[in-house]
Amino acid sequence: FNLVALRIAEPRLPSLCSLSKRMSDDHWDYLKILGVERLYPMFDVEKSRQGEAAMDRMEATHREFKVMPLRCPAKDPSDALKHPAKFEALRRTLTEALPAAFAATFTLDDDE
Repeated sequence: FNLVALRIAEPRLPSLCSLSKRMSDDHWDYLKILGVERLYPMFDVEKSRQGEAAMDRMEATHREFKVMPLRCPAKDPSDALKHPAKFEALRRTLTEALPAAFAATFTLDDDE
């Protein structure tokens, strides 16, 4: 549901979801094939800070991409749909990322 929430919040922003907790080498290879240069990852906000650690690793290990993390204003994008103020904050966050065309936003779900 996170991908659907991102598409509802800002349909003009190209959005992708890895459909897993992690991005494998195959994910990175496909991004290269597609010519993606900038990534705007958005991870679930967790008490364990697992998402933030993943973003740090992503920035450190994939220097061929310009990685600019986006912070979700709710627990995750689908949770923002339940709260009008958080949904507006999500929309604003995504809209601010729009000027950099051909970016990809990822959500990595804990549920999978």
